[in-house]
Amino acid sequence: MNNRSEADRLGESGWFSSLVKRPEIGPLGGMLLLFGILGYFSIPAGEFSFNPFAGDGFNALGIRNNFRVVAQLGIIAIGAGLLIISGEFDLSIGSMMGFAAGVMAIILRWGFSIVIPYVSFDGGVHIESITLLRIENVSPIGAFLITLCFTLAFGWFQGWVIVKSGISSFIVTLGGLFFLRGATETIYRAFNKPADQSAGSTTVTDLPDFKNIIYVPGHGEMERVEAKSLPNQELLELLKKKGIKSTICTQKFEESAKKVLLHLNIYQYFDGFAYGDSTEVLKPDPKVFYHSVKGLGNGSYFYVGDTAIDLLLAKAVGASFFFHKRGYAPQTMEKAGIDLSFDNYSELTSHFKQRLT
Repeated sequence: MNNRSEADRLGESGWFSSLVKRPEIGPLGGMLLLFGILGYFSIPAGEFSFNPFAGDGFNALGIRNNFRVVAQLGIIAIGAGLLIISGEFDLSIGSMMGFAAGVMAIILRWGFSIVIPYVSFDGGVHIESITLLRIENVSPIGAFLITLCFTLAFGWFQGWVIVKSGISSFIVTLGGLFFLRGATETIYRAFNKPADQSAGSTTVTDLPDFKNIIYVPGHGEMERVEAKSLPNQELLELLKKKGIKSTICTQKFEESAKKVLLHLNIYQYFDGFAYGDSTEVLKPDPKVFYHSVKGLGNGSYFYVGDTAIDLLLAKAVGASFFFHKRGYAPQTMEKAGIDLSFDNYSELTSHFKQRLT
């Protein structure tokens, strides 16, 4: 017999009791416990601390990596949780993740097409196809939306089969699991088939690194590494401020070379020019160099270039040669008597700041 009165049932409980009864407290506590364990395991070997924040698990990079995984699994867990609450199963979730990633990678790498296959009897029996739609260079958002349509359609189809046939969701999604696994590997090997491989590869390479793509004014979107290799206005401003003259020696004709310099907004920093049509000879003839420095006075020279021809010209006029490794020349040139080699102009700027201070 229950001796609780109506007043007891309706009476207000303490804040702690109310908090513990909340359904979200359990998952939140589990997450905090997990983070604490990760924190302790991230403490460097040989060290000991009762503070879980002493390791690398709770620095900016560790927190970002942890929450990146939590966010991905959390989105999946929401859908899986709703299914479990309704008394159903979906065993194909993991395979769907792999399928979606593969489809998106293939679309980003090779584009998207809608084709209709048919049997042709012209010259024998074989399968041909009619292309209804072809999209090259699909953006990440476009690839995501196309992949989302594929995954939603497959999920709808599984649900339709379960509802119409009355077969257990366990059986249907188990079949979906094996189908998606096979389809993913088949699609990978069909599209990603290098010339030197007969079976194809399940690894899609040469994908653009969209996380490192930035917008550069005057150049559009490009990867950060490529952006760093662009001429650095900071360097040119430093040289001009210190009274160091800068010139251009190029094989390009004046009209096209000027367009490039104006497009890069660096034309105004140079004091002399030697274009491909400025003299009767071309690099590595020293006449090209002396034409660019004509009227600028005597002094010591340093030459920035990215080809073997630039190196020959620099040595012919007795100039120090600074080799830009992201140009046309092979990397073996670094051992060919080069005074300085650099990957991007930021490195060269730092070098001159040290020399001029």
